[in-house]
Amino acid sequence: MKIAMLSPDGNYEKGISNYSKDLIHAIKQNGLDVDLVTYKNRKFISLLEVIPKLKKYDIIHIQHENRLFGFIDGFWFMPFITFLRMMTKGKIVITFHTVHTKQEQLFSLYNFLNFLKRNFTHPLNFLFANFFAKLFIVHTSFLKDDLINNSAIKENKIVVIPQGVRLDRPHFNKVSVKKKLNLKGKVYLMVGTMGPNKGFEIILRQAKKIGKTILIVGGFGSRQDYITELKRYIKENGLQDIVRFDLKYQPLNLKEWWSYICASDMLLLPYVEMTTSGIFINAMEAGKPVVGSNSRYFSEISKAYICIKIAEKEEDYPSLIKETLKEKKEMEKNSRKFAKENSILLIGEKHKRLYKSL
Repeated sequence: MKIAMLSPDGNYEKGISNYSKDLIHAIKQNGLDVDLVTYKNRKFISLLEVIPKLKKYDIIHIQHENRLFGFIDGFWFMPFITFLRMMTKGKIVITFHTVHTKQEQLFSLYNFLNFLKRNFTHPLNFLFANFFAKLFIVHTSFLKDDLINNSAIKENKIVVIPQGVRLDRPHFNKVSVKKKLNLKGKVYLMVGTMGPNKGFEIILRQAKKIGKTILIVGGFGSRQDYITELKRYIKENGLQDIVRFDLKYQPLNLKEWWSYICASDMLLLPYVEMTTSGIFINAMEAGKPVVGSNSRYFSEISKAYICIKIAEKEEDYPSLIKETLKEKKEMEKNSRKFAKENSILLIGEKHKRLYKSL
């Protein structure tokens, strides 16, 4: 059985690219060989160029997120999967990393574009995927419900497999990395690409009640207008002694990324719009507690694991952070429990069984 996993090139997209590499490694550890095939995201020509490479495979597993397939948030996916089916014989499996529901508001150009995406491009992605693919994977039960309610895909074609957590990365000594990063006292970390959907400004509005150090790390791939607005707010409200901004205009290498996470006391994830979170998975890998928004993803996890506290409203963050500091040992224990029960090796074994069932 020859299996290919189609994923974006790591030079153009980090999250799904790294996830695919980790998953392939775990599947191989479970005794099944999988080849990684990459393309340049949002480049239709690059997608077409990989099709001949996929002809020799029995199973083609596509890691899907609308934005990766360019032009109105995924339009190129439809001709791509059509040509893929015409020119190859492998069974197609698709992991949907996000499942967008319809949005009807039409108050601005931005909302009009969202309207086109949610009511045109995204439903057509589901339609073409359902026609050509054998099986679909999502990471949470609510995404499965969303997929059933917003597409013609039947329940028996959808499998829920959580994101996997790596357990093999060495943990850096917290005291040492804090010294190298010139950090003192408590560290509340927000890290990753920055944009309005991440909600970092929510934490800034509560910064004086939270206290220092709120550490924001990122920049590469972020919305520059959003970064400018965050910096303006910090300056105008005199938060320079509370908030530290470590802007990075090149992708963080693994050692840098891991150093920041290991140096933190907790991660703050005040996300406004999201369906999964690689940063949360990193936090669990490092055994760190999280304070996050009342998103469905975090709410679902909080029902099973005491590793995250949920803010129902933005004013809740200061008190929840204080509670997390008091309950830190128990929450860290639950973070490690989450990581062990959702290890990438176990997730790889589930993928192996799924492939063999086709």
